[in-house]
Amino acid sequence: MDSTGGERYLGKVSTQRKLTNFALAESSYSAGQTLSWHSHERAFISIALQGSYTEQWNSSTLYCRVGQVIFHVAGEEHCNRFFGQGARSLNLEIMPAFLDRLKDLGMRTDSRVAFCSSRFAQLGLRMYAEACRNDPASEIIIEGLAMELLGELLRRQNEGLVIPLSDWLELIREIIHERYRDPLSLRELAEEAKVHPVHLARAFRKRYGCCIGDYLRQMRVAGACRDLANSDMGMAEIAGRNGFADQSHLCRVVKRYTGVSPSRHRLNQARALVG
Repeated sequence: MDSTGGERYLGKVSTQRKLTNFALAESSYSAGQTLSWHSHERAFISIALQGSYTEQWNSSTLYCRVGQVIFHVAGEEHCNRFFGQGARSLNLEIMPAFLDRLKDLGMRTDSRVAFCSSRFAQLGLRMYAEACRNDPASEIIIEGLAMELLGELLRRQNEGLVIPLSDWLELIREIIHERYRDPLSLRELAEEAKVHPVHLARAFRKRYGCCIGDYLRQMRVAGACRDLANSDMGMAEIAGRNGFADQSHLCRVVKRYTGVSPSRHRLNQARALVG
């Protein structure tokens, strides 16, 4: 095991840096690559720099694209599947002493946090560029950028604690998981939770980092991709059983979220099995 822990990220690691409070590793993954269930010894932050993939933990699946940032708790089990032309991510492992310091400051570090924004992508690319420079000033700059990223991420997490962890939002999420194939509406979901639709929309985005419509589309894309990988059903049938209006709608949305068309996704999966 190298000093930065780069081998822990299971992809092809090409850039690594050991810093004072973090260990940085840039890793790439090939199209169709699957990482089976695994966990990491230390807490870390992953930043998607290129491509798209899914990450599954517990019974939840998240579609990750450029700008997706995830704070992973130490020991949390998850698995990944990569699409399109593969993916590239920057991983920031948090040193134990610094993690203890965050806890002493009252920061919540014992649960996963996930947000997606272009700002996070920019911070990740800047850190990667500095890691490649490897001059005396780069470590200070990387530490500063990493602190900024971590601060924004944990602030969002800790501000979100005003919403109880077991409540009507979890009920709404469970309804979406169970009925994502159905034509769900914001008003219908709000009636289930007995809250105003505007309040539901705002609270859902704050908790899960995306709007309800985007979350619903992620679930439908996940279902379609499972069917593409594990069955020989036609595109029209897959579209119908996963909540898409028609085959054309399926193709547009799957390509938007994964970077490739459904037919290309199926071909990639077939090649991965053969390989």
